[in-house]
Amino acid sequence: MFGKNLFQVYKKIRDHRTTASDPRHSDVYIVEYPKSGITWFSTILANIALLESRKKESAGFPSARMYIPDIHITRHIGPPLYSRPMNRLIKSHSAYNPNYYFTIYLTREPAAVMKSYYIYLLNHGEKLPSFSDFCFSDRRGIQGWRKHINSWLTGPVTGRILHIICYEDLIESPHEQLNRLSLNFGWNFSHSSIDTAVKRSEMETMRASENFYAKFNPRHTIEFVGAQKVIDDFEKVKNQINTACRDERERLGYE
Repeated sequence: MFGKNLFQVYKKIRDHRTTASDPRHSDVYIVEYPKSGITWFSTILANIALLESRKKESAGFPSARMYIPDIHITRHIGPPLYSRPMNRLIKSHSAYNPNYYFTIYLTREPAAVMKSYYIYLLNHGEKLPSFSDFCFSDRRGIQGWRKHINSWLTGPVTGRILHIICYEDLIESPHEQLNRLSLNFGWNFSHSSIDTAVKRSEMETMRASENFYAKFNPRHTIEFVGAQKVIDDFEKVKNQINTACRDERERLGYE
């Protein structure tokens, strides 16, 4: 009983720390397990908001964070720097948080997430085991992914509003996926805003934006956008990951 109570206390503290200090009923949280594509997705949404608000600004690699703040950096969000949508858009990596009334959950194939996360940590100078050991032994590995996504997809009905969007679908048909999101939240974004925002946020444009930013920040020495690295046993580990995550992949439509 003591252990259960302690867990509930920890969870309340965690939920509080990943909620805006001045929560609003209309806040929309954009959530992912790390390295599922949220930087790119947030840049698209930021550009749509700026276009819909008839702003001259545009969002790129460094500037998107001005418009869609990261709750893990600060809880003091403030008013949005755009007028449409009227909701504050907030980025988060939180597991299920009952304080989030509106949530967009960005999901991605688990093997691709693990590969991207592994490369990201290596580029940040972390000493890691083999890719296989990282995926199946580390707390940030596939069990962490499963726990995170199941916290959002399973459990009792809560009445909270959740819209799931798959990274792979967003790559394949961005206009369709963004239009569905817009209609579901009643934003009614124009097709021209979506089209321009997608063009502004293309991978090559994002990469160029990051490279330009790096010229003025000597501490930015790693590649963040689209970082690549050959992992020799990736296909073998991918099959193992897909087996371990069969239920989650089926639930998300990947099977």
